[in-house]
Amino acid sequence: MTELTQKAASKDASLPRFGKPAYRTRLWDALDKSRCEWDLVIIGGGITGAGILREAARFGWRTLLIERQDFAAGTSSKSSKMVHGGLRYLASGQFGLTRDSVSERERLLQEAPGLVEPLPFLMPHYRGEFPPPFLFGRLLDVYDGMANLGRSKGRAASGDVSTGGATVAKPKPYRHRCWSASEATALAYPLRMDRLKGLTQFADAVTDDARLVWRVLQESLDTQPEACVSTAALSYVAVNQVVASEQGYHVRVSDQCAGKTLTIRTRAVVHATGAWSRPPDQRAADGESIRPLRGSHLVLSPDRLPLAYAVSFLHPQDKRPVFAFPWEGTTVIGTTDLDHRQDLQAGIAIGQEEIDYLLKAVNQTFPGLHLGKKDVISTWSGIRPVVSRGKGLNPSKEKREHTVWQDGAEVTIAGGKLTTFRLIALEVLERLKPYLPEVRREESSRIFDRPQADEARFPHRMARRWMGYYGARASEIPAASAPLTGKIPGTPYHWEEIFWQLLNEQIVFLDDWLLRRNRLGLLLADGAAALEGSLKRLCQEALDWSDAYWDEQWQHYRAIYRREFSLPGQAAIS
Repeated sequence: MTELTQKAASKDASLPRFGKPAYRTRLWDALDKSRCEWDLVIIGGGITGAGILREAARFGWRTLLIERQDFAAGTSSKSSKMVHGGLRYLASGQFGLTRDSVSERERLLQEAPGLVEPLPFLMPHYRGEFPPPFLFGRLLDVYDGMANLGRSKGRAASGDVSTGGATVAKPKPYRHRCWSASEATALAYPLRMDRLKGLTQFADAVTDDARLVWRVLQESLDTQPEACVSTAALSYVAVNQVVASEQGYHVRVSDQCAGKTLTIRTRAVVHATGAWSRPPDQRAADGESIRPLRGSHLVLSPDRLPLAYAVSFLHPQDKRPVFAFPWEGTTVIGTTDLDHRQDLQAGIAIGQEEIDYLLKAVNQTFPGLHLGKKDVISTWSGIRPVVSRGKGLNPSKEKREHTVWQDGAEVTIAGGKLTTFRLIALEVLERLKPYLPEVRREESSRIFDRPQADEARFPHRMARRWMGYYGARASEIPAASAPLTGKIPGTPYHWEEIFWQLLNEQIVFLDDWLLRRNRLGLLLADGAAALEGSLKRLCQEALDWSDAYWDEQWQHYRAIYRREFSLPGQAAIS
């Protein structure tokens, strides 16, 4: 057992709430001793697995989610952060995917303000380039129409959205608009003006994907009063074997921290590990396979590329859409789309070819800035688990719909979009209903319960964001008695907030905290190395880490940051 789990176990003798430091140890012991049978075991703790857990909890099924690494450690913390309908999917004729995505985007905007936020986009139109403003406007007519229909349906399903007791006014209908070239400077300085015909403004949304996963998990486990008994989630638990029997399945798992193993009995199993999944052999023989596609991003200081809007533009090399957008106080450039041919078990990192590709695109669109590697704060690269149905297809032409493979009560899910995780979850559970106990579904179709946080207990300027990120538990943050207080310079975070995360969000290793529960490792230069002393103080106060264990964790985190979140060539820099 590691020092972390030993100390966590000694801190609390009762079965703690999900996320408390002792949760993993106590839940593992309960699983080992009870030998109970679960209705459903979900393998994979990204947004798909979290969404299935959320809906299964609503049905009342005894459900356990297990994740080999940290929650959202794979694709679900390394996406493009967009909660969108996929305008380019509409252009390629994927009407169903776009309709579903836009509808779910509206649901998330209404139910999780502060976590999922509107993001206006600008599309510059240059003479001689496709699409012209008129044609792009007709495409947006359809897109806006889908959004307005989805908004009305979402409000009817979710009810009035409340933030601290105040009902949000009904939003105005979506209507894109056009701006002249002379107005471009005020909207997107310093955009390239040569041959610019004008700009089209339209609407989408943005989130912190890892925080979205955590919020869905938290809502799942809060659904039941006895969350650790009827609905549970464990990180750093690897699946060694899944064996079918007449009574269901035996899932052999091992604790990555303590080295213990046990066998879990369940009626049904869902594999929701994305690019790390494998379709059943019989389906793979039909030509379907998971094609890992890598999408990489550059994080820049807003001083070098200040943007109030997201700007979408076509790459001069292959005419793929690339975008620059404001996120968490920085500016992000993304994304690439190419086959990932390296070992998926190794760290996923940006390549030199991708860096050159993104810098070429942004410098062509914002030529006066002369952006280079020196301007990059950090990077991230994620793997899209696209289901391919043939060879030789351009990566950007692959369909983004999800695929479900089923063998009795064992289901594998791959593909799909971050935005449609709820619909994917419902489809998976519908397929498994014949194998699970009959239950009555809750009438509510909300993803998130209405936050009940006491807004008076924390600064008003933080109310929307904290309530979006932490839901009903936001009002606990000021009472956590953090040893440091105030805003962390250069970030949207407060010391009180990240200290509360240590106490309440199942942080096992330092990178869980600095790369996923918060984003200090991405937002600050050199992975927030300048804050080492302050971060150490918080960890020692909250988790009782010794100096030796802190040093071990800090070196481990720094190695991950250099390998996966910095530019190639910086890996040797200590």
